[in-house]
Amino acid sequence: FNQRRSGLNVPVTVTQASNPSLYIVQDSYLVPRPGSKVTSHMLNTIEAVFDCYNFRSGAPFQLIEPAIVSPLSNNQWQLNQRGKLKFL
Repeated sequence: FNQRRSGLNVPVTVTQASNPSLYIVQDSYLVPRPGSKVTSHMLNTIEAVFDCYNFRSGAPFQLIEPAIVSPLSNNQWQLNQRGKLKFL
């Protein structure tokens, strides 16, 4: 994400974290943690993997479509298709 923030066009990769805000489901789908809140501080990260509609910081959201990922190695996945989030 840091490379993308600096303007480089690099593929998005996700690694396993100890306190994740995103989850990998069935080794193919990336979804936000249930009940999580997306703040303005997290928006750059979330927008790298989801199209966000009607964003409002801290507002609840609905997962419209999960992001599609593929495994690269143990505990690492590459984003193939962005998902969709709708803020309520």
